[in-house]
Amino acid sequence: MSDGVRLATDIYLPQGAQPGDKFPTILYQTRYGRRMEVRKFFRPLLGNLTITVPREEVDLFTRKGYAVVAVDVRGTGASFGTRDIEFGDREVQDGRELLDWIVAQPWSDGKVGATGASYLGTAALMLASTGHPALKAIAPRSAILDLYADVAAPGGLRAKRFIKEWAQSTRELDNNDIRGLHPIAEKVLVGMSRVDEDAKGLYLKQAVEQHQNNVNIETTMGIVQGRDTREPETGLTLDQASAHRFLAEYHKHKVPTYWIGGWQDGGFIQSTINGFRTFWDHSKMLIGPWGHAQMATTSPGATSTEMQFSIATELLRFFDYHLKEIANGFDIQPAITYFLQGDTSWLLAENWPERQAEVPQFWLEDNFLLSHWQPEGYRTADRWTVDTIVYRTRHCHWDIFPQLRPTLWEPLSNVQAESAKLLNYTTPPLPEALRIIGSPVLELEFAGDSANASLFAWLEDVHPNGNVTLITSGQLNAGFRALADPKTEETCMGMEPCHSFRNEEYQPLKPGVATFAHIRFLPTAYRLAEGHRLRVSLAGADRYRFDALPHESTVLTVFKGRSRLILDNATTGSMVASELKP
Repeated sequence: MSDGVRLATDIYLPQGAQPGDKFPTILYQTRYGRRMEVRKFFRPLLGNLTITVPREEVDLFTRKGYAVVAVDVRGTGASFGTRDIEFGDREVQDGRELLDWIVAQPWSDGKVGATGASYLGTAALMLASTGHPALKAIAPRSAILDLYADVAAPGGLRAKRFIKEWAQSTRELDNNDIRGLHPIAEKVLVGMSRVDEDAKGLYLKQAVEQHQNNVNIETTMGIVQGRDTREPETGLTLDQASAHRFLAEYHKHKVPTYWIGGWQDGGFIQSTINGFRTFWDHSKMLIGPWGHAQMATTSPGATSTEMQFSIATELLRFFDYHLKEIANGFDIQPAITYFLQGDTSWLLAENWPERQAEVPQFWLEDNFLLSHWQPEGYRTADRWTVDTIVYRTRHCHWDIFPQLRPTLWEPLSNVQAESAKLLNYTTPPLPEALRIIGSPVLELEFAGDSANASLFAWLEDVHPNGNVTLITSGQLNAGFRALADPKTEETCMGMEPCHSFRNEEYQPLKPGVATFAHIRFLPTAYRLAEGHRLRVSLAGADRYRFDALPHESTVLTVFKGRSRLILDNATTGSMVASELKP
């Protein structure tokens, strides 16, 4: 790089490539190791093991006439340097210089596409802000557009479990300690792969020593309250590590983008959909029944975690059209392809969500009912003592790391034991099927018994036999309940309800005094069958995954009569989008 830092890079060329042959390039920038060195005994079976750069994709691209470049970003893997922030400006500059380097190689035809999942997808997204003429297309998968709202503190509540697991895994990798990858990892792997000229591993040793000065993710994110909280040493906020800081550049350069995500992918799916909605004029979107990084099928009702869809083949179609100008029909297919959970259909659409003339609403009623009709006047209030241990025996949308090890994952069905711990409001059996496509909103009139309250809401499908399936979830730190204007609050990406999550907007509760909170659920596409019941379940804590607030309410009072569930987009009867047979 221009500042002298050396980045470890692997180059894969098509088999049989000759001097003078030129190829388009697919670029992966990874924070988690471009490749692992396998112990000699296992090398004939595994070769050198790629981790976050799937070998299936490398093999397919090189077989189809692409070069592939995989890079350890600075301060990671076998690369030199240190990191004072994740997704920082210096890393974006590195990406620009990598593009310069690639197009100067004798095997490059001057065209580059970028992809990858999670951190790699976010790196691909930020690369599009550079305006580099060689970058022709990107396919960010499980990418992060807003590090605060979609990852670190969804709803203004700090995601302590994810932050701890992310920090631990990055710390181990930065130390070249691979024991945390898998129980038998140390028996099979040596560690990060050295670059070719580092026969004795001296460069790798020096690089790992430099990594000891990397930022501690748990320390920096552990102090976050609002999105404008500044880290004491660097003075940086999470907004300065978020891809949304480049909104103007994305709109200016309009790099063709294929957003790919999964319905069970926590807040990452919100980033995927917000990215598509914001850059709809140069984007397409694919959402499947998957978890994080599209490594497993995690949809409710799935009988196996095995992937039934080839992401690599879909990526090839995208890059073939944009880098090789192959007329494969990718340009004329509808903008959105998505899986309808609770069913077996893939649907096609042009907008997200497809708007309806009437927006269904359900009201919280007496006798713990969810009614399609607004009650007249107030009903009695429900007082509920907070249960702090919810969804601890079963995974939910926010459990990202178990999704990366599918044998640990259970689909989000048969959660009736967890649902029973919550405050439930349930409809009568539905007279016809109901499709919920979009981001439902709960307008909740409530009171706490202290200055703060954590509000959690789950949307559930109650089957006739009593089984319960988790559809989606939402949450809010009640201190951030003040609504902002989505037209002026850029971080909302036009979504409503809009909360700024800035410290200056924080409003403590007045104990016992009724107030409104607007909780937006994670986006979903789900079909409830005829005879099933729709349920809203509430909680005041999820101590397993999220930090408790100081002076957090232990008793919540829910006022009925004006509390309502708004299904952002729901239909009965005819499909809202054309159906695509699997």
